[in-house]
Amino acid sequence: MQAQAAANSAFIFCPHPDAQVHGRLGAATDLRKQDDAATHIQDDISPSQLRSLWDGVGKPLLRVGKGGVQASHINSLRELLHSHALIKVQINQHDENQVNASGQELASQTCAKLLQVKGRTALFGQGSADLSVLRQSASQQGASAHQRASQQHLERVWHNANGVEEPIQLQPDVQAQLRFLNSAGVLLDDELDRKCLRVLSQTPQGPALTLLKGMNKSSMRAVRNKSAWLNSQCRRITAQAR
Repeated sequence: MQAQAAANSAFIFCPHPDAQVHGRLGAATDLRKQDDAATHIQDDISPSQLRSLWDGVGKPLLRVGKGGVQASHINSLRELLHSHALIKVQINQHDENQVNASGQELASQTCAKLLQVKGRTALFGQGSADLSVLRQSASQQGASAHQRASQQHLERVWHNANGVEEPIQLQPDVQAQLRFLNSAGVLLDDELDRKCLRVLSQTPQGPALTLLKGMNKSSMRAVRNKSAWLNSQCRRITAQAR
């Protein structure tokens, strides 16, 4: 009876890996609240809070195959939860009930919180972490992911713009300022073309940084072609420096 009851309930909190699952929960069917094709497991967290946590976490760091949860999956998730308050796990099972059951099994075996299941992806949180800790983790992961994406975009743009004879090389401080403008929404992806990047790379670093920092103004948002504007400003600065 106890095993059956545990199988039909969702995991909330476990203070120790070897401890027994605690807390009263209804049947799994009573816990499913559909919102944007997602199954909400935790009743004490609102849909908007869950959405914020979900969006802050990147791609799944662990995958469970069609064979279901194995000991290796449990050990891996335990290790991941030591360094991350929030983890996404991809569960590659076709049936929705199997995905939910595997998620609950992972949670109970690792003393984690099964926060949400969306499609074949489950979101887990540290069992001892409260909502504020989970929010902080989501915010940090989201910021790191955005920084990586911005860096990859800039590197891709520079790599695509590089010619064998005339590579475009921007100073690290200039790269950092471009990433800041991108994260602030002043510059969009692919907004600076090859010609602009080449001219920017040839502009003295001091004036270039002053120019880029000056772009973080509300008036700059009205400039439609920022690539052409920056190009002309850099050429003017370079001409004055000669």
